[in-house]
Amino acid sequence: MNLFLSFFKKIAFTATSLLAGICLLIIIFSVSMDKTLLSPEFHSALFKKHNIYSQTYSAISNSIADYLSSLEEASPQEFEKHKDFFNLLGSSITEEMINTNLDSIRKEIFEYFRGERMLLPDIYLTAQSRAATPSAEDAAVQSSTPSQLITNIDRVNLSAIFMYINRSDISDRLFEAKFIYYSLMAIPGFSALCLILMIIMGFYVYRRLPSAFRWLGVSLGIFGAVAIILSSALLIYERSIMPESIYPITASLPLQSETIASYISDCITPIWAFMLISGVFASILSIVCLNLPFTFSWAQTPLKRLSERAQSILVGTLYALSFAIAFSFIIYRADIIRNDFNTNNFSLAISKMKNANTVTQVISAKDEAIYTLQVKLCDSESGEPVPGIRMNVGGKSSSPENYYNLISEADDKGTARFTLGKGAFRISFVPESFTSEYVVPDPIYCDLKSAGTTIITVELEHVKKNPLEDGIAEIEVLGAGNIPVPGLQLTVEGAALPPGHPDNIFSYTNSEGIAVFKLHEGSYKISFVEAKFPKDYAVPPPLDVEVMSGSVSRYTIRMVGAGR
Repeated sequence: MNLFLSFFKKIAFTATSLLAGICLLIIIFSVSMDKTLLSPEFHSALFKKHNIYSQTYSAISNSIADYLSSLEEASPQEFEKHKDFFNLLGSSITEEMINTNLDSIRKEIFEYFRGERMLLPDIYLTAQSRAATPSAEDAAVQSSTPSQLITNIDRVNLSAIFMYINRSDISDRLFEAKFIYYSLMAIPGFSALCLILMIIMGFYVYRRLPSAFRWLGVSLGIFGAVAIILSSALLIYERSIMPESIYPITASLPLQSETIASYISDCITPIWAFMLISGVFASILSIVCLNLPFTFSWAQTPLKRLSERAQSILVGTLYALSFAIAFSFIIYRADIIRNDFNTNNFSLAISKMKNANTVTQVISAKDEAIYTLQVKLCDSESGEPVPGIRMNVGGKSSSPENYYNLISEADDKGTARFTLGKGAFRISFVPESFTSEYVVPDPIYCDLKSAGTTIITVELEHVKKNPLEDGIAEIEVLGAGNIPVPGLQLTVEGAALPPGHPDNIFSYTNSEGIAVFKLHEGSYKISFVEAKFPKDYAVPPPLDVEVMSGSVSRYTIRMVGAGR
């Protein structure tokens, strides 16, 4: 019996101290991430340090003109469709506007990740904030034609822009980032509860202070050793590996590679530095705990007045109660995480991250100098090849050292071929070559390690359109000084409504000056009810709005005085 108890204590000692050290590592690492990489204030300082504002302004100014030129050449019909929007965007771009948007995106993207807002950040088409007072020309809605109404929109949501240019894949990547952010924020609380549970178990098994502090010292030693190893690995990655493997990131961003590398380095440095300091400090505490000269037990004063049996029952009850409370909190926290997982539909993010629609096959070749890449496109439902899609492959080969930037179009069999070298490459798809039937896939990264033909099969997913799914149109009404105007009644004119719906659809502006309409996908004309309109303002003309299934479109109207 004593042999079994001794063996059990050794197993419990090893398991609980190891788990406690790992939990402490996760907590400290998450805290360092939260204060640096996951903090908008941290990125604000880096934006200024690396001059991200001016570089972004230059990149956007140049890319819009290039995009319109290539779009006009590749698809004149699509060019006419997007021309008004991009011309408006191009004419609105100033350095102040870029600065405003970068600050807004940086703030709102973290609000989106935290679940504080359901939509992606807004893109402001002017540099004015809400508090700015518009001029009479800006405030008045002069016409209800689409080309003129678009000039009265002061902001557009990113999700609407991505949907407009058929790049919903970017929204998917941001949704995946939201899942990763949620996981990183949920882990510390869960790990803290597990750490408390391990401490209770460790101190229960070893009730004498020397043994308990020995357990604590080993736990701190495990944390310290792993923290130092992790910080060293991050340091090696930052200094040696990252500069050589940064191409997939620089290829996706219109900024200088040196700027991106320096930015990433500044994100990693405080993390490994904090982990290194924590590891050294924990190692010192571990040495102290392992060398404390304790000679008394938990049963000393005031417990010494109780009988040995009473002491055992009292201590056991306290530990059991503490264990039950800690374990209950763990179950409660796990249930919250499960509910949040289902509510946010994070299972969809996991399936997309696995690239379930991509299959890679390698066919060896006799000539070791030949590296061929074939990308096959097929319909995800029928399996039929999809021709006519243009693809771009870019990257750097290691043997021989060459840079590639090739474009090829899928033939009648849905296959595009590229002759490359050994190395890592990025495969992207040209959105203009897609019809409205398919969703543009995410870029694919492949590493050609073996000579021969590498075949990557991509299943193209259909654009999911549900005509019965409603969209949201929000009409924001602002008065003098950009102050929201509540209590205004708006109605939908001439809407063809199915049986069972009311004859008229109307809504009132709330305390934020926003009237909300839930409508089927389509074009609508929304007007103000004059009987409910204040006499101090001129009644704006009817507003043409576009409602897209499953999305939110917001329009802003600034009213002017009746005498203007």
